[in-house]
Amino acid sequence: MVVTGRPVTRGDVRDDVPTQLRRCLDAVAQQLQPQGMSLADLVSVRVRTTDAHAVVASVREIASQLREAGAAPSISVLAVERLPAPGQLVEVDATATGVGRSSTEDELR
Repeated sequence: MVVTGRPVTRGDVRDDVPTQLRRCLDAVAQQLQPQGMSLADLVSVRVRTTDAHAVVASVREIASQLREAGAAPSISVLAVERLPAPGQLVEVDATATGVGRSSTEDELR
């Protein structure tokens, strides 16, 4: 399953890169939940950003948040000229898979 996390759904974005990244990961988690998945199911995370230096500085925080959730996905950062919303600095695409879950885990969900 591929989902996209954005820091807001509409309007201007006024937060810094770390805050926007947290909001993006929260949005990813919310989209995974109805499918019986969580951040622990992530296998890759792609961050598009207009400020690659700030994102690279925040990668430790992202990785820490994902480790706490039980995930160890690959993380890539792609610099872009602009993103859809005014003030938006980041957008996250994440790929999750339920492969490897036992049937008992699926039954419990």
